[in-house]
Amino acid sequence: MSEPFFHIAIASDWNYLPHAGTVFRSIYQNQRHPLFFHLMTIDPKVADDPKIRQLFDEMNSEICQAEILLIDEHDSFLAAQPQGGVTPYQSAYLRFIASDQIHADRILYLDCDTIILDDLEEIFSLDFGNKTIAAVPELFAGAFIFEKGFGLRYFNSGVMLINAKLWRENHLTEKIIHFMKYRFNKLNENKKHYGDQDILNIFFQGQVVYLHPRYNLVNPVLLRRWYFSGKLFDDAVTHPAIVHFAGGTKPWNYWDGHPLADKYLFYRKQTPWADIVLPQTTLSQILRLCSKRSKYHFSRLIYPLADFFRRVFGYPSRKVRSELIEYLMAETAAIQEDETA
Repeated sequence: MSEPFFHIAIASDWNYLPHAGTVFRSIYQNQRHPLFFHLMTIDPKVADDPKIRQLFDEMNSEICQAEILLIDEHDSFLAAQPQGGVTPYQSAYLRFIASDQIHADRILYLDCDTIILDDLEEIFSLDFGNKTIAAVPELFAGAFIFEKGFGLRYFNSGVMLINAKLWRENHLTEKIIHFMKYRFNKLNENKKHYGDQDILNIFFQGQVVYLHPRYNLVNPVLLRRWYFSGKLFDDAVTHPAIVHFAGGTKPWNYWDGHPLADKYLFYRKQTPWADIVLPQTTLSQILRLCSKRSKYHFSRLIYPLADFFRRVFGYPSRKVRSELIEYLMAETAAIQEDETA
């Protein structure tokens, strides 16, 4: 029997609160199932913010509940956070303790730079088997992932369906703390790492159900379309369920010209942060816009040429075919069928 609510968790500080509110509003507008929103933060200003309270009050009903979880910044997991890395912010590590803070069987964790454009019934009814995480492969993170031996099995942690019941039963929070202290920190001493995402990928190898890219449609698939071929990517672009503005191009930066900025702004205008202050026009912004637009408009020339030179200099091609993702999805399904046989 399914849970009465879809449980959605987001971690945010005060600066990103308008974007977190936009995510919640986009979910609220697109679901037929009862929802329970959990806003996790270590920032006391978030808990006291009148606008987020106003948003939750507006959405509050028998079919939508919301809470703010103020986490002690000295929490044992946060205290074990690795030093350095590309994502040094403590709030990025709150996803690790969502299963302990939220007593639901499954939790959808979302980064603040996402919006939801479709019903989430299909993803919440997913058969986990005995797996812990469901996520979309990281599609454009660079050669270092392949050097680590992950390939497309490396997943993007900005959108994760978590088997929270299994997480608690196996005491995974404590095990990950031990892993960080005695394995991960030594492994990555003085090396570039992606903190929370690297930890999740290393720790949960073989414990991942791979999802259709429409459940985490990232910027590269939209902005560097040439690199992604096949039906899965066509479907993701045409019918996205979760859009993830991962990377430097954000829809709230007017000069970035994101192709789905209007979708973000549509939901943003239905929040208490509807008034967006336009940045002052500067020469650097104009040059940045020209550069970005040139890449978008001439992508059929620039990206194939860049890929050609990658191969010339011995680097692997970065073109991703649908069949590679379909293989991962089918592989996961086959393992699950074998486990239940």
